[in-house]
Amino acid sequence: MSHYLEKGKPVEVLVRWRPGRKGIKRNVLIRRANRELIVRPFRGLRRI
Repeated sequence: MSHYLEKGKPVEVLVRWRPGRKGIKRNVLIRRANRELIVRPFRGLRRI
């Protein structure tokens, strides 16, 4: 599990989906500080 920043707030990446074809978005399952689980594009997350 990796830790990143989403809009300046820490999140934990739980699962990554890797695209099978070029040009498809890489989605990740993240857990926010309030324990909320969200699937979102990896783009925009910053490494801590």
